[in-house]
Amino acid sequence: SYAALLPHLRSTDVEITIWGDPSDLPDLPDLLAALTHHQCTHLRLDHHYHHADTATTSNNLLQDIQSGSRLERFSGCLTGGGVTTLLQKCKQLSWLCLAVV
Repeated sequence: SYAALLPHLRSTDVEITIWGDPSDLPDLPDLLAALTHHQCTHLRLDHHYHHADTATTSNNLLQDIQSGSRLERFSGCLTGGGVTTLLQKCKQLSWLCLAVV
């Protein structure tokens, strides 16, 4: 998996786009946690954004992003607490597509 390779690669910016339901990707939290020496600059959870009425929120996945990450773009569905976390963790956010539940 990508998570196993990340510790062996030089530090780089990472963009993650997931069109389908992230719950179908059980290793996604491990991938996000493995980004310790990398910068996740884009995290697009489009299924959460487009299906906010039926999908789970993006809160847990956002928690897996390392503090101090240079997240510039985010798309997903958050609760009010998730929005607070996003704004606290991601000071360089410049593009946002957000459903709030």
